[in-house]
Amino acid sequence: MTTPQPVGLTHRETLIVTARHTVPHVETDRPGFTDMPPVFATAMMIGFVEPEAFIARLLNRK
Repeated sequence: MTTPQPVGLTHRETLIVTARHTVPHVETDRPGFTDMPPVFATAMMIGFVEPEAFIARLLNRK
Protein backbone atom coordinates (compact mmCIF):
# COMPACT_ATOMS: atom_id res chain seq x y z
CA MET A 1 0.00 0.00 0.00
CA THR A 2 1.30 3.45 -0.87
CA THR A 3 1.45 6.43 1.44
CA PRO A 4 -0.57 9.46 0.29
CA GLN A 5 1.17 12.68 -0.65
CA PRO A 6 1.58 14.88 2.43
CA VAL A 7 -0.68 17.91 2.73
CA GLY A 8 1.15 21.14 1.93
CA LEU A 9 3.81 19.54 -0.26
CA THR A 10 5.25 22.09 -2.69
CA HIS A 11 7.36 21.96 -5.83
CA ARG A 12 7.73 24.23 -8.83
CA GLU A 13 8.48 23.37 -12.45
CA THR A 14 7.88 25.16 -15.73
CA LEU A 15 6.64 23.88 -19.06
CA ILE A 16 6.41 26.08 -22.10
CA VAL A 17 3.31 24.92 -23.96
CA THR A 18 3.99 24.54 -27.65
CA ALA A 19 1.78 23.34 -30.49
CA ARG A 20 2.70 19.69 -29.79
CA HIS A 21 1.09 20.00 -26.32
CA THR A 22 -2.26 21.17 -27.69
CA VAL A 23 -5.40 19.13 -28.38
CA PRO A 24 -5.18 19.15 -32.21
CA HIS A 25 -1.69 17.60 -32.04
CA VAL A 26 -2.38 14.91 -29.43
CA GLU A 27 -4.23 12.55 -31.74
CA THR A 28 -3.96 13.46 -35.39
CA ASP A 29 -5.50 10.20 -36.65
CA ARG A 30 -8.87 10.61 -34.95
CA PRO A 31 -11.58 12.78 -36.47
CA GLY A 32 -12.54 15.74 -34.36
CA PHE A 33 -9.24 16.29 -32.55
CA THR A 34 -7.69 18.34 -35.31
CA ASP A 35 -10.76 20.61 -35.40
CA MET A 36 -10.59 21.43 -31.68
CA PRO A 37 -9.09 24.67 -30.36
CA PRO A 38 -5.34 24.69 -29.69
CA VAL A 39 -5.50 24.55 -25.89
CA PHE A 40 -3.22 22.64 -23.47
CA ALA A 41 -4.34 19.02 -23.72
CA THR A 42 -5.48 17.28 -20.51
CA ALA A 43 -3.38 14.22 -21.36
CA MET A 44 -0.28 16.39 -21.60
CA MET A 45 -1.11 18.14 -18.33
CA ILE A 46 -1.41 14.83 -16.49
CA GLY A 47 1.78 13.55 -18.09
CA PHE A 48 3.55 16.67 -16.81
CA VAL A 49 2.02 16.86 -13.31
CA GLU A 50 2.25 13.22 -12.20
CA PRO A 51 6.05 12.89 -12.38
CA GLU A 52 6.43 16.32 -10.80
CA ALA A 53 4.40 15.13 -7.79
CA PHE A 54 6.80 12.20 -7.45
CA ILE A 55 9.83 14.52 -7.70
CA ALA A 56 8.32 16.87 -5.12
CA ARG A 57 7.94 13.99 -2.70
CA LEU A 58 11.56 12.92 -3.23
CA LEU A 59 12.85 16.45 -2.75
CA ASN A 60 10.80 17.02 0.41
CA ARG A 61 11.68 13.82 2.28
CA LYS A 62 12.21 14.20 5.98
